[in-house]
Amino acid sequence: DISVFDAEGNAHNLALNVVKLGINTWGAELTAIPASDVHSSITDPQFPFGDGQVASGIITFKGDGSLATVSGTIASTNIPINWTNGASPSSITVDLGLGKTSGLTQAAGPFNVSIASQNGAPTGELTGVSIDNNGFIIATFSNGQTQKLFQVPLANVSNPNGLEGVSGDAYQQT
Repeated sequence: DISVFDAEGNAHNLALNVVKLGINTWGAELTAIPASDVHSSITDPQFPFGDGQVASGIITFKGDGSLATVSGTIASTNIPINWTNGASPSSITVDLGLGKTSGLTQAAGPFNVSIASQNGAPTGELTGVSIDNNGFIIATFSNGQTQKLFQVPLANVSNPNGLEGVSGDAYQQT
């Protein structure tokens, strides 16, 4: 399963399903779990897929098991998703690793996920602010994310007692 997030920050699950069609050739589909998360009526030309399907295509592999080709809507760099929860439509890219040294592979053995990553996160509310030892002001959010906001300029002076007050809390070296 792949976690994706709609425009409102709600998490949804998509599954990449494959079926062997022939030697080194597989049919692939990307579907929403549950199917009711997406508009997918076969009778509606704007949403042509059924059963929660978001994209489909054909994947082929080279004799060494590395990815050779990806075709169909699953190969698109902007796969549209129309959510049923009222969130604005989204588009995603599924990078299967075509043309890379790592990615989807075919092997004569059981299924195994070696690397999976995604670059989205649910929305989060600010839950705290802290300052680290390097002067970074760090915001912490309810979704577990952190963000460095600013770095307070820090300086070491050889004689702090020799600083001269110039205005409010500002000082300068003498």
